[in-house]
Amino acid sequence: MRHTPTFKHRFIEPRLPPVSAYLELFQQIYDSGTFSNFGPVSRRFEAQILAKYGDANECCVAAANATAGLSAALIAANVKGDVLVPAFTFPASSGAVRAANLRPVIADVDEKTWALSVEIIARHCEASLPAAVMLVSPFGINHGFDEEIAFCLARGIAVVIDNAAGLGVPRKPRCTDLNLFEVFSLHATKAFAVGEGGLIFGHAERLQDIQSALNFGLGRGYQSKVNWGFNGKLSEFQAAIGLAQLDIIDEAVRYRQEFAAAYLARLPTILPGSASSSPWQCFPYLLSSKSAADQLEQRAAMAGIELRRYYRPSLSNWPEIDTAHACPVSESLADRMCALPVRATNDLAKRQEIVEALASLIEQIEGNTE
Repeated sequence: MRHTPTFKHRFIEPRLPPVSAYLELFQQIYDSGTFSNFGPVSRRFEAQILAKYGDANECCVAAANATAGLSAALIAANVKGDVLVPAFTFPASSGAVRAANLRPVIADVDEKTWALSVEIIARHCEASLPAAVMLVSPFGINHGFDEEIAFCLARGIAVVIDNAAGLGVPRKPRCTDLNLFEVFSLHATKAFAVGEGGLIFGHAERLQDIQSALNFGLGRGYQSKVNWGFNGKLSEFQAAIGLAQLDIIDEAVRYRQEFAAAYLARLPTILPGSASSSPWQCFPYLLSSKSAADQLEQRAAMAGIELRRYYRPSLSNWPEIDTAHACPVSESLADRMCALPVRATNDLAKRQEIVEALASLIEQIEGNTE
């Protein structure tokens, strides 16, 4: 019988607001009889998110989850054709493309940024021009993507940014084009957690298109320009939790960034970003080999610390999926990457215990004991 380890430190400790923070609003929702369908609490949540993380030139629409948000963005943009997707990402990225009735084509990523680069996109465009490109911010590490966005939009290629784990840090309001969208997750595992949900940022004029895509392709008091859609709306109850999360998110992110800074101070690592560039759902650490990553995962479990192996396997190794070219960088990253736990707490003893235990294991495995 396989032994299941008992973890003292789980990979994720969800930090949702206390029930007392949204209980009164839950009662108001119940009394109103409006539980979904872009209700008043959802609209209030969207408005406050837009005020904090966007601007008046953008819209923000809440969705049932981030995967639905990615699909809705593609539908709202009326994308017809292939969508270029990086191989180094969570499978939801390609799944959302398929859910939008489109074909994902997988491309390798840049070794330093872990993301699609303008050079990689241009190389693919020489052979075939995609209808859209999905730019993924790995692990929620903030990427500018200015060159990539400009390259795509100049060629009529729609851009959807999958920044699932990135909500909580200052955001550049960049959805200034009708064919540019950015999507975040509100899953319980993320820094900005409501349990389950997603957010779609787009150009202000795309508001009705995004809502229609999340509402079976139907308009609400207007003639929809979207040809089809699905049920992807956020419930009023989840929106209420989101409003409560807004009150505590800055503190939570500050603690997470301090946790990441402790890893950065203790470990020899090269990241495509700084401690302030992400809300740090987790801390990605790249080992020297697959064997080293396997050892770290196993030995950490024996020490009572749960890790994850994001994003493994590389999408290029998934069955029944098309690749634009070989993806050696993504496959190497997927084999060697370990995701280390991060906490939204100022418990310094817990932080030191986790960071020191994992740093010691990494030093033993990699031989970095100087």
